[in-house]
Amino acid sequence: MNFARHQASGAENVAGIAALGKAILLLRRIGLDVIEEEERALTRRALQGLSHIPGVRIFGVTDPNSPHLAQRGGVIGFTLQHVPYNLVGKELAEYGGIGVRCGCFCAHLLVKHLLGIHPLRARAADLGLILHTRFTSGILPGLVRVGFGIQSEPEQVDELIRVMEKIAQRPRSDVDRLIGSLHNGTPFLPRTETQKADKRFCAYDASKGLRVTGDKHGRVQSIGLRSSLSTSQFPALSISG
Repeated sequence: MNFARHQASGAENVAGIAALGKAILLLRRIGLDVIEEEERALTRRALQGLSHIPGVRIFGVTDPNSPHLAQRGGVIGFTLQHVPYNLVGKELAEYGGIGVRCGCFCAHLLVKHLLGIHPLRARAADLGLILHTRFTSGILPGLVRVGFGIQSEPEQVDELIRVMEKIAQRPRSDVDRLIGSLHNGTPFLPRTETQKADKRFCAYDASKGLRVTGDKHGRVQSIGLRSSLSTSQFPALSISG
């Protein structure tokens, strides 16, 4: 028996290895010092904006003019007072199309330390993960994390600040305020308008609701709505190829 073969991890990610090499060449061509300075400028801009929003608590270096700013990367972890972190993440996506990470980011011990979670509460959470993983994992204590990279623009940081100001001003239910004050995620995430529109589209009978045109070889050329439907129901549906 060939034990070496059985111990191997499987087929190597050849495309990923090649892409990594090209990415490194691109970064070196641009200059890591240039990228670092750009990320620092974006981070400074975000810290200045977030720090003026009532209820926002930033973790780590918070002063954009601090000499220690160079020691933090282009990542900012924060919470919004009385608002569950996963609700903040969902509203950022809904109102601004902004993708963030919510939770403990595979750094549970550090996040629990930053939030001051009592060891007994942490033990209870561990037990909940064993007994009811799916439910417990969604309500564990956590933060919101936003990050900047080589593709980020100052205008995107400004949009983040604008949407966060809108989220901070929204009225909250007593349940959300209680869950948010405990730094937990909420199991009662509302269905957004985008989700409702997606569900309406997916639930519609495709055989009656869609018009598919093709060429003489049977290849699909376009997909659209039948004339009997109002295009205002699904204004974004237009697929051609």
